Amino acid sequence: MDEVARIRLSELLQALTISTPNNQENNREDLLKQLVQKGMSHFEEYVEQRAQLAQKDALAYFATSWCSALEMTLLWLGGCRPSIYVRLVYAMCGLQFESQLPQLLQGNGHNFDNLGGLSSTQLSMIDNLRRRTIKEEEKITSKLASLQESIVEQPITGIAAVRTRTYEDPNLEVEDELSALRELTEIWTPSQAVDFLATRKKLHVCLHRWGQKRDQMHGRN
Repeated sequence: MDEVARIRLSELLQALTISTPNNQENNREDLLKQLVQKGMSHFEEYVEQRAQLAQKDALAYFATSWCSALEMTLLWLGGCRPSIYVRLVYAMCGLQFESQLPQLLQGNGHNFDNLGGLSSTQLSMIDNLRRRTIKEEEKITSKLASLQESIVEQPITGIAAVRTRTYEDPNLEVEDELSALRELTEIWTPSQAVDFLATRKKLHVCLHRWGQKRDQMHGRN
């Protein structure tokens, strides 16, 4: 899994460094669109596999075997909070804009190829997505809290029935995660989308490596 992630990350980073003559810019944009579609296809496959796992073994769904202890502390309902993508976008916007500030002050113009060059319209659309996503997350969290309370209040013999009802739609969270990511890629230009996917993948790889090292240090396999 780690090796596959590194290969996909390398592919995204290489695409961002490709420079083409103006008369071949359309070719570069087509390549970036293909990479975005490829990345989304991989994520859709992951969502489908997670949904199947939830149906077969809900406990394994919430305790992902390939995650390190560090990664497990960052999970929400067995996956990633959809709103974390928007938070990552804001972080990238700030860092990239800051790095471009000297060029802007010299009058060299804005770099619209990365997330530091998002337009006001794009930022407005992303903020709208953030509000809607957080609202949905709060609804799911509230439902989970109610289910946990109902389980605690029931005798052991009734837990199995509650557990069955709890996971009638176990892939709800991963579907929301996919929806948020898909909507973000539709807001951006192909270059901005690849920039984000590359950063997201790099963050995932770094966290996974760091988590594995910590597990080894503490004698966890």
